[in-house]
Amino acid sequence: MLHHLYTCETLRKLILSEKILVDVPCPVNLPSLHQLQLLDVVYKDEDSHVTLLSGCPVLKLLKVSRQDDVDDNVRKFTVKVPSLLD
Repeated sequence: MLHHLYTCETLRKLILSEKILVDVPCPVNLPSLHQLQLLDVVYKDEDSHVTLLSGCPVLKLLKVSRQDDVDDNVRKFTVKVPSLLD
């Protein structure tokens, strides 16, 4: 059922927080998502956040919070979202 979250055409704001496991299926289709907050979540692997962000073509606000003392499975957090530059 959670896979429907990553393919919702009308979702505009998404907040994931508090050590939830972000295990992102491929493909992600969030064409209306304008705001995304990833607050102290744990990623399945290095590609989970990249896959999630790649499906957000109109994202305008991204907030990421990571705890220094918790291993969230990501060493290098890369953000490549052209709409954030507008």
